[in-house]
Amino acid sequence: AEEPMPEDAPVGDELEVARDACRRCFGLRRPRSEDKEDDAEIIPAPKKTGPRKKEAGAAEDVAMEDDTSATVAAAAKFATIPEAQPDDYLRLHAVAAAFKAHLLATRDEACAEESRKAFLELFQLDDKGFDAMASKEYVKLVTAEDKQYGETAKKFAAFWKTKRGETLNEPPPRLPTSEERNLAAECGVPPSWRLQVFHRVKREDLVVLTAPDGAHEFTTKAGLRALSTTGETFVAEKKRAEDEQREEDALKAEAQKA
Repeated sequence: AEEPMPEDAPVGDELEVARDACRRCFGLRRPRSEDKEDDAEIIPAPKKTGPRKKEAGAAEDVAMEDDTSATVAAAAKFATIPEAQPDDYLRLHAVAAAFKAHLLATRDEACAEESRKAFLELFQLDDKGFDAMASKEYVKLVTAEDKQYGETAKKFAAFWKTKRGETLNEPPPRLPTSEERNLAAECGVPPSWRLQVFHRVKREDLVVLTAPDGAHEFTTKAGLRALSTTGETFVAEKKRAEDEQREEDALKAEAQKA
């Protein structure tokens, strides 16, 4: 049997009946106009430390203005630091390996490897030359932005001060990545040429082509696609490789017939 309706339940107006049912079943309460919403879990309160300790009210706006002006000033200073040159990319892995070897004299393997990786990340993020990365201005800017990267920058500056100008041992050549293999196949890079891709945050990724005689071509992915159809040296080498492949295939076919 259905439960009898409470004596004080409204009748007639369907909207009032529904509101009454919700209030009785779910304990809903209409907020008063003077009640303040608690959105602490949705919008975290801004941290006010150091010079950002301001009076309530305009504090958040002031902090945002300070952050923006500081970021613009730091970006302007970063922009004055020279960008990495193609030769820096050619030496990158040798420098990183020498940096790690330098650290191993006073630190364990895990710490040295962590610093090596952090150095490579900084190089990729900021796209600055080695001399620039060892400068006081660069170390200061990085430290102000991230203390851990700042420590790596300090270590690298100390290393570069003693090793700059020295001939560094080249690490063993690494195998091409899947990206490099796919790009080489797409653009028809001859097998005798080596292709390397260096990822950059602030500029297009750098593509380095190394010819059989050791000469280097520096371009981008878009540039490589154009080079594969217009570059005289590249096209000639590509044709030569294709001719050699056809001759090799013909000899194999003759051998199978015999």
